[in-house]
Amino acid sequence: MKIRPFILVLLLLLGLTACSKAGSESSATPNQSTRLTAEALFVPTDTPVQVTATPRSTEVEAALEDSITWMQKAVRERDYEAYMAYVWDGDPVFWTEQSRWARDWEDNPLAAFEMRLSRIQALSDDTAIARLTIEWKQENQDLASGATASVVFHREGERWLYGGEYWETVDLADGQIRLFYFANELTDNRGAAENVQEYLPNIYTRLTTEFDYSPQQPAYLKLYDLPVTLQTFTRMSKQGINTWNEPGEAIKMTLINTNTAPREQHVAREYTRFMLFDMTVGSRENIPWWLEAGIVEFGAVVRFDEQNSMINYTAGLTTARENDTNQLLDWTALGETPDWTQYEPEDVSIQGFTLIRYITDEFGSEQRNAWIQAIAAGTALDDATQTHLGISFGRLNTGWRDWLAERA
Repeated sequence: MKIRPFILVLLLLLGLTACSKAGSESSATPNQSTRLTAEALFVPTDTPVQVTATPRSTEVEAALEDSITWMQKAVRERDYEAYMAYVWDGDPVFWTEQSRWARDWEDNPLAAFEMRLSRIQALSDDTAIARLTIEWKQENQDLASGATASVVFHREGERWLYGGEYWETVDLADGQIRLFYFANELTDNRGAAENVQEYLPNIYTRLTTEFDYSPQQPAYLKLYDLPVTLQTFTRMSKQGINTWNEPGEAIKMTLINTNTAPREQHVAREYTRFMLFDMTVGSRENIPWWLEAGIVEFGAVVRFDEQNSMINYTAGLTTARENDTNQLLDWTALGETPDWTQYEPEDVSIQGFTLIRYITDEFGSEQRNAWIQAIAAGTALDDATQTHLGISFGRLNTGWRDWLAERA
């Protein structure tokens, strides 16, 4: 059967109408938030985009390698001035530490020395961090070692200066103590640092109250993961150091088993030493070495059972025979520098503690503190004893021995 032309046209029109209705029913209402977000993202703007410029990594790497090359050359040639020209002076404590580190290799020549950088990263246009490996060998001693630590560099002009270890820091005791610790991919000591933070404020409060003295300068406490790291970055000539404390420098301590905080008593001992340095305005010569040992032990030991144990031990030495190994020390006979072939450091510390305890019991803490501060200020030992305790040091020495004998 033939379909007439007008029927074909009619069928075509009906099909188009159906498609139009179907399309209308299936179209969704546009999401207004999406539309607005898109408009905001793609709206034309003449406002320039603010981008912080940082040096390209290749430029930073080349610049830091150049600095390290000159530093290494200076160490090998024992050129103090050339080395210090690449040390950042923005932190006086760090600069002092680096100055003495350089004097150490200047005085104790190295047979081999190498510095290598890796994992260089620019943090900004004038700050970069890296891993620094130092390997060294002493010339006149059987000492050879090395260590790796995260370090920081600061750009000044066209030169990148060495800023030392890259630390995390936290200020405690109203800014009187600054704690430094590693917290990076190489070494993460955050757990140990948190433990130290718990007791540091108490150490500050207790000791400043006990000795009636507030240091003029804040104390820096730096935690190292290993003794070899401390040695390499502090004094390469000093073997086996796990604690370092010198006037003008940070207190440096190693963790126990790489990530366990040092004991509170140990930190208190070194903070007491820092206080003595502060009293002497950075000198270690005013206070006799054995007296320093006794004072810092007194600051460290809090528990009465430990104090009594040391008193009982020292009291027992009052009955020692002449040929016995352990003897009661005669303070007036000790030299200006320690002779560790004759004395054990622990014996000096313990007996020194009992001397400070005797002075405290006999004359009171106020007179004791005045006596200590006078000696720290440069007053001769006998003069300070006469002025603040009312007797000569010889009589003080005799009184201490009698006090111990009563407890033997």
